[in-house]
Amino acid sequence: MSVCPPLPVKSTSKSLQRLQSFLNERMRVTISDGRVFIGYFMCIDSARNLILSSSEEFKDGGFVEKVDGGRNTLPDELNLVHQSFSEERRFVGLIMIPGQHLVKAEVAAEDPDLYT
Repeated sequence: MSVCPPLPVKSTSKSLQRLQSFLNERMRVTISDGRVFIGYFMCIDSARNLILSSSEEFKDGGFVEKVDGGRNTLPDELNLVHQSFSEERRFVGLIMIPGQHLVKAEVAAEDPDLYT
């Protein structure tokens, strides 16, 4: 997969530079109906519409503790390493997530086994 270099930014605001630093990073995006998408961050616009490439969809977004033999628990934001998604996943490729449905976006863990 070829990676496009980031375009030069006219503004030097720190928040814009930080957002630009996430380009081509794996992101985990949660939307309003509970689904979670994991893919590579390509761009975002002023309406917060987000584009991810090579994305997978995880229905329900439910978590299970790997160390508890599959017992359902609430996600602990400080300890995501020990959790994985419990529901089915499917490859969806290049997607645009409307900003109005965006609940949370975060840099995803590099370990792909975390999501299986």
